[in-house]
Amino acid sequence: MDVREAFADHGVCADEPWIHGLVSPTADSCHPNKAGQAAYFAALAS
Repeated sequence: MDVREAFADHGVCADEPWIHGLVSPTADSCHPNKAGQAAYFAALAS
């Protein structure tokens, strides 16, 4: 499923990001945060 449209206004530098920026450990960088995980689930469930 393509969730890019749902995440369009929630990138790393957005007011309400759904994706982690650069974090430690770096393997977690650019992955959905808690809000992003919920949004991802909602997109898959719809």
